[in-house]
Amino acid sequence: MIRPFVSVAMPAYKSSFLRQAIDSVLRQTYDNLELIIVNDCSPEPIDDIVGSYHDDRIRYYVNEQNIGGKDPVANWNRCLSYAKGEFFALLCDDDLYSPTFLETLLKLAALYPDVDVFRSGVKLINGKNETMDFFPSSPTWESAELYLWHIVSGVRRQTISEFLYRKKRLDELHGYVSFPKAWCADFASVVLFASKGGIVSTTEWLSSFRMSGENLSTEGHRNAVEKIVAHTLFTGWIHDFVARKDNLLGEIIIQKRKGNEQMEKTSYLIQASWNDFFHLCFNHRDKRYSIDRNSFLKAFFYKLANMFNLRK
Repeated sequence: MIRPFVSVAMPAYKSSFLRQAIDSVLRQTYDNLELIIVNDCSPEPIDDIVGSYHDDRIRYYVNEQNIGGKDPVANWNRCLSYAKGEFFALLCDDDLYSPTFLETLLKLAALYPDVDVFRSGVKLINGKNETMDFFPSSPTWESAELYLWHIVSGVRRQTISEFLYRKKRLDELHGYVSFPKAWCADFASVVLFASKGGIVSTTEWLSSFRMSGENLSTEGHRNAVEKIVAHTLFTGWIHDFVARKDNLLGEIIIQKRKGNEQMEKTSYLIQASWNDFFHLCFNHRDKRYSIDRNSFLKAFFYKLANMFNLRK
């Protein structure tokens, strides 16, 4: 029986849950793997944690400069460049795999040789490893376009950690799609990687996304400008992607995306600092931002209401 070699890469910056993340890889029931840990010039004791392991499947690298702070996708692709496996997975430094994650997804890969993207169900956990919620399940197979429709319809959630890919496909497409601060980059990347063969999923909850309070997605007012730029770029990317299909599904995807893009931008305006808010207001016609006036009005009144409530 052929046992393909698997590369699991872990961009490491935060140390709080790193040991749990590493253990979840090394305890896989499928053991023909390498674990690539890339210390992104972290000030935390990543060296000490990794150095405490004596497992020859671990390959450890240290970035001379911090890459992920400026461009997380560049660090994802740095991790990918070290991989030697036929299959590739990227696990964040505070997320977890269940022991059968690789075994289960590799069985799906054997059943679907023309598919390049495989996905597990996801549990949402807190800092105590308690399950808080689950991500919506996916059908066994769906096309990239249908997956994208689910995304823009708001009925699909994902992280970057619950996927297994055929590495050849990622190499053909030159790695992950880059947007500022990796915002929306995970969605675009998965859709792109699945554009040829679709996505095969299991409903088993074999990966866990940790809401630790240290995630980029929980940073509140930080990076509001970059997030808005990323959403503008993502809309353009979607338009270019579906334009090649020229079908009704593509038209509906674009319509839905235009609507939820402004909703997303309104929420970031509400979260933004006043300096960022006024910068975006004065430059709203800039193609990087493309924010309509209604979004500013809604955000402005919400911000005022929140400010007065805080003063009470």
